[in-house]
Amino acid sequence: MSVADVQNGALLDDGQPAYDNLVVIHNEGATDAAYTDALDAFVDAGGNILLTDSGVHVLAHLDNEHVSDIAEGDIHDETVFSVAMNAYEDSHPLRENARPIQRELYTPAPVGYPVSTEGDAPATVVDVDVFQSADGDSAGRLMTIPDRDTVSDLVVAGSIHDNGTGVHIVGGLLPPAFQEQLHPFGMLNHSVSFLGYLMVTNALGHNQRRVVDGEEVTFGETILTEEQAQAYYPDAMEDGDE
Repeated sequence: MSVADVQNGALLDDGQPAYDNLVVIHNEGATDAAYTDALDAFVDAGGNILLTDSGVHVLAHLDNEHVSDIAEGDIHDETVFSVAMNAYEDSHPLRENARPIQRELYTPAPVGYPVSTEGDAPATVVDVDVFQSADGDSAGRLMTIPDRDTVSDLVVAGSIHDNGTGVHIVGGLLPPAFQEQLHPFGMLNHSVSFLGYLMVTNALGHNQRRVVDGEEVTFGETILTEEQAQAYYPDAMEDGDE
């Protein structure tokens, strides 16, 4: 729906959330009080919001029961080699069912961003001290250089929530295509990584269902059984692994 739809009350139905979830993918309307007031009312009524990419800037303009103490100066637009996480918390609900090796949220090249050490892949992130002071739980920090052991002070994914409902951020997921670089096949759906999809479904309280060797494998809220894990990760699993 459009910013105007939100301003006009489309998120609520008789004071209750008209939808379980809202995904905000941009910062259009972030400084418009009617828009952000409507987002706040949605959250306060029990709705769940996921802010992705530049939509993370909206976080600085919210004032609801979960978010009120983050300012625009605490949110930054970064460009990096690849939007990957380190110092991540495997116990965080957004990473449920993720493997430790999974770090990258999207692949820059299919949407036209060159993979370069100078850094061209965009991410919108929040200062970790401010995020945590606002009762936010970091799911992962932004890897700012191609060195997985260097930990930044920038949260790229995390949640300010109560039992899963509230406000979540994934600061690099599917940014607008970058037209100056060649991407002759257009914006490819596989530019979002498996981890990126997983974090979205976890944030929305859903799960992914895939078929492996004729059997359904579920990722997301539902933990994989040992049999499912063996089927999906046969080379990574050993007898006795959990």
